[in-house]
Amino acid sequence: MHSLSLKIIFKSIKICHCFILIFFFVFMFSSYILIAQKNKSVLQTVPIWKRIDLELKSSKVYNNEFLDVAVDATFIHESGLRIDIPGFWNGDNIWVVRFSPNKMGKWTYKISSNDETNSGLMKSGELLAVANEGSTELDRRGFIRISDNLRMFTYNDGHPFFWLGDTHWQAPDFERIEECNFPSCNGQCGNSQFKHLVNNRISKGFNVYQMYPDAAESDGGGNLRRYNWWDNRQKLLDTPDSIRINPVAFRKNFDIMMEYLANHGLTIALGLGVHQSTANAMDERSLMHWARYLVARYAAFPIVWITAQEVNASPKIEPYEKWKKVANLIDELDGFNRPLSMHTDRDYPGKHPSFLEIKDLRWHKFWAMQGGHLKDNSAENQGQEYYMKYWNAKPRKPYIETEANYEQLYWPHPISADKVRETAWRAIQSGSYGYTYGASGIWAMNWEANDGRGWENWSKLSWYEALDLPGSFQMKHLKDFYLSLDFHQLIPRFNDSAYGRDIDYNKHFLSSYDNKLYIIYSVKGEPLTGYLKNLRAYSRYTAQWYNPRTGSYHKAAKTLIYPDSQGLHSLPTKPDSNDWVYVLKFNEKLF
Repeated sequence: MHSLSLKIIFKSIKICHCFILIFFFVFMFSSYILIAQKNKSVLQTVPIWKRIDLELKSSKVYNNEFLDVAVDATFIHESGLRIDIPGFWNGDNIWVVRFSPNKMGKWTYKISSNDETNSGLMKSGELLAVANEGSTELDRRGFIRISDNLRMFTYNDGHPFFWLGDTHWQAPDFERIEECNFPSCNGQCGNSQFKHLVNNRISKGFNVYQMYPDAAESDGGGNLRRYNWWDNRQKLLDTPDSIRINPVAFRKNFDIMMEYLANHGLTIALGLGVHQSTANAMDERSLMHWARYLVARYAAFPIVWITAQEVNASPKIEPYEKWKKVANLIDELDGFNRPLSMHTDRDYPGKHPSFLEIKDLRWHKFWAMQGGHLKDNSAENQGQEYYMKYWNAKPRKPYIETEANYEQLYWPHPISADKVRETAWRAIQSGSYGYTYGASGIWAMNWEANDGRGWENWSKLSWYEALDLPGSFQMKHLKDFYLSLDFHQLIPRFNDSAYGRDIDYNKHFLSSYDNKLYIIYSVKGEPLTGYLKNLRAYSRYTAQWYNPRTGSYHKAAKTLIYPDSQGLHSLPTKPDSNDWVYVLKFNEKLF
């Protein structure tokens, strides 16, 4: 009996131990799950190619928040990739580090300042970059970069990017985000002139918004400022050690524009000011503080840097030297390594600094070139020799025609859509894998015509009168044409005797992809004559005409072409005296 009782007791103890062990393991497992969930919730997520603002609250008060303290951050991806970027003062006692991951996975970061006693400006943590579910090409393919062959731009995934830009100089100063005076505006723009402009340009295929803020508030053609960048711009030149930025102008204006552009798939070609107008009105130290602030605030966006408009416009060297130092600083501070250039003035004999002096700058990665407008050497700057100089230059760099013949610009007579269209086609057929368009009333903002504001000597239309000029539609035809033909395979042939004979190459602009695809743009009023060469003898090619004014294809008199034994093809007569594009395709699948 006693033995039986002991057995029962021992059995009960074993059962109790089992329950205790089970409870212990359940408790430990539950605790692990809770801790894991807690850690997971702490790890902040951000979609790749989107922006995240890491906010810091200063534990100290400074006399001048803009100058007295500098915040810097380091982000390291799990692969080892490192991105360094400065932070910026955002008003009151708030600083921000703005980051955009370019790789999925875990990022660790560390933020510090040059004031080691300010614990509020120190922060470390982790971010998890996740898939981007946005619908734009920038969301799906990533921000643009320079192609591996150094000839053009591609998205980050390597897919070719056809640059179609629109000019909005000083948009952050004068384009209005809270009112719209378009006569028949239906409210779809949210009563925002800026959004009305952007939406119109997107509908026409534009994917680059080319702009700069008027840094010194010294330009603008008499336009009324919406915000001031500085609390006192008079200090910019004489007392640069006491200048102070106005963060409200950025939060309520510039940031809103940048977000809208980025979220709608546009790349921003961003300058920091304009030629000597900015450089002469700012001490070099003021300009460098401005550059650091804009890099900190906007490098995380889909941008390419153009430094400033017409950095070498002045006959004096000092403004250019200032802008060169600004570009050096951009290169030093921008850990994302966005493409960097300088928008240049027309390049002509005697120009200083010239093409030869700029091409070897270490940080200069592409040419934001200017062919000019009607007079002032523009004819020479839009001919084949001009572009050939850039194509053959070493080191090799992409070049984009970023300012030439704005539509309805009075220079001294209004520039027609015919001239605008011709300029764009000439540039692209000459190796500029993209183009920036400009329209009177928009490149220099005119709220209303004849109101005495907005550079009306040259830009006489209101923005809404300029919104749908013929050239803006024809830019879409141009882009659609090249995208349909794998434009990135085309090579400008200039005066290459291997591909053409007896062709006036400054009136008829030839490009080709080997001997499989030939494109020739023939200007208005000039008969097309000569021969295409290096075609496949006796092979079958298909010939068509493309109308660059309407975006439509037309049958050639002979639609099937069989080159002779020497691979020659005599160019046909154009349908009429207008400009036309002749397209000759090898009849098998091209690629």
